[in-house]
Amino acid sequence: MKSVIRVVVAVLAVSFCLLIGAMYWPNLVACQRDIAIDRELAGLPEHDWAGHYSGQCWDLRLAPKSGFSVHFLPPFYHFGEPRRGSVEEHDGQIQLNWSNSGESSSFHLIRWGKRRYLVNDTKLFDFYLAARMGYEPRHHSGSWFLGRIGNEQDPVIGLPDVPDAYLHFMRRDVVRAKVKSIDQRWDNEEPWKAYVTLEGGTAEGVVPGLAFALGDPQMPSGQIEVLNATEHTALGLAIISSGQPQVGQLLEWRWPPRDAK
Repeated sequence: MKSVIRVVVAVLAVSFCLLIGAMYWPNLVACQRDIAIDRELAGLPEHDWAGHYSGQCWDLRLAPKSGFSVHFLPPFYHFGEPRRGSVEEHDGQIQLNWSNSGESSSFHLIRWGKRRYLVNDTKLFDFYLAARMGYEPRHHSGSWFLGRIGNEQDPVIGLPDVPDAYLHFMRRDVVRAKVKSIDQRWDNEEPWKAYVTLEGGTAEGVVPGLAFALGDPQMPSGQIEVLNATEHTALGLAIISSGQPQVGQLLEWRWPPRDAK
């Protein structure tokens, strides 16, 4: 009888250890990846993009050989365990290949003096708006965007490097486009939504992320956000609480005044 009890206790103990190990294994693997990346970074003090980045509730380390590791910060704890994978750089694009899911994420590498930022397509317009308005670089540590830790106090002059598609936009004070067609509607949804084709593209300063307000700019009834753009046309998503855009309607976006902050 005692031998049976010993076997049962041993099985329960092993099961408990396996359960605890399974719960904390992803964190142990992530910790090992962090250590490997930090060791590689110690030997790359002047590397162009490798480093420790923080912002948008991410804590990201990345290095050419050791890959990357991401820990999610509040309030994004619900994203789950730390993520990891390999990293690639091609023509100013940083690609994170997620080993957990087989998917990848791409970021623009933004150089601004010695500072480095990683910004995805959906936030690129917001980044340049923040830079021109004086919100970036911040006057204290941290950033709304993924910024490299250790560069927070490095001085900057002028504006950050701009991808070719954004050069024309950065030189304009006013951006205009016309509604060419309304392509797809969700009539049964509230607010009203539709895909909209615009006459106006990157040559006119219409770039992904830019949002045209509809109605009173101070109290807009909706907006058309640019999803992608070619040289002279763009695709936007209209989300409107009252009214609808009309074919031929002229849309206008202006830089906010600098004292708006």
